[in-house]
Amino acid sequence: MILVAWVTPMMYHECLGSGNFSFVYRAVHRSNNKQVALKVVRTFDQEIAALAKAEFSLLQRIQHPNIVRALDLAVFPDRVVLTLSYFGGDQLGIAVRKLPGKKLSETTAHGLFVALLQALHYLHQRQIVHRDVNSRNVLVSPDFTELLLIDFNIARHLGEDSVSSPVCGPCPSPSGGSPTAATDVWGAGLCLRMMLVGKDRATYQSGPPKAGSSASEPCMAVLGQCLQTEVSLRADTTTLLQTAWVLVGVTGEQAQKLFIDEGRNKALPSPRTEAEAGAGSERCFSEATDSGSSTATPFSRAASNTSTAFSLTSCTSSACDSSSRPRSP
Repeated sequence: MILVAWVTPMMYHECLGSGNFSFVYRAVHRSNNKQVALKVVRTFDQEIAALAKAEFSLLQRIQHPNIVRALDLAVFPDRVVLTLSYFGGDQLGIAVRKLPGKKLSETTAHGLFVALLQALHYLHQRQIVHRDVNSRNVLVSPDFTELLLIDFNIARHLGEDSVSSPVCGPCPSPSGGSPTAATDVWGAGLCLRMMLVGKDRATYQSGPPKAGSSASEPCMAVLGQCLQTEVSLRADTTTLLQTAWVLVGVTGEQAQKLFIDEGRNKALPSPRTEAEAGAGSERCFSEATDSGSSTATPFSRAASNTSTAFSLTSCTSSACDSSSRPRSP
């Protein structure tokens, strides 16, 4: 597919971000003044070009308010250009660290986390895994009310033949297996931790969370289910969307009551439907970074509501730290 007519009338502006083989620019279409983000991938070989084309093909099948949309694709001898909608926000990690307290309130974090979880649920229901969910690949609006999941260059539709991608991911399976949908949930947990304390490394302990954490017990329970080191016990998105904290987002005595009721297997309302999740104003976005992950496998997952005590304040293990990973196209 060669759509040179769409790319050439663009007026390029600042660079929004870069990866090993790509740059993302803000651009304006001369004919209608529409702002877009142009991801320019330098194609040194056919494999890199194939990855860029596969990313565009996958994104064309996705329509969700919290997931990046692809508008057009242009193929040239030395590069591939993806045209994406523009979003005037920042990477989650950067945005949080700019705040005076370098963290979000639990209420604000709840809204963003639910949006991220709904985006991942949408993907997983369609047998798609993102494979690189982290605070660099999540954009948030300046007022922290909107969120976009970006950077699908190594995402994969399970069951389909796909171009191989570098072995790299936010949380490899303890048994050495490849990242799956459970890896996406782990990444979502790291993003939630970033919102709550401004850090995205994870460590576990057998006892309760350390003193000083302002997060409620239901919130910590959800975090523990996301960052369960035993992959077979890690909750899936369906389970997480039905937890008391995700459904209600309350704190204090009411949240504690919901947490106790949930532990007694009290019936909870079903999560919002896809149509409800997608309702509201249309969101635009930009893609700011590129990174890699290993090959995904089918994600039949045994979910568990049993939470693992998680420490927000301790940060000693870098095995699953996304910031220490090498970058890839």
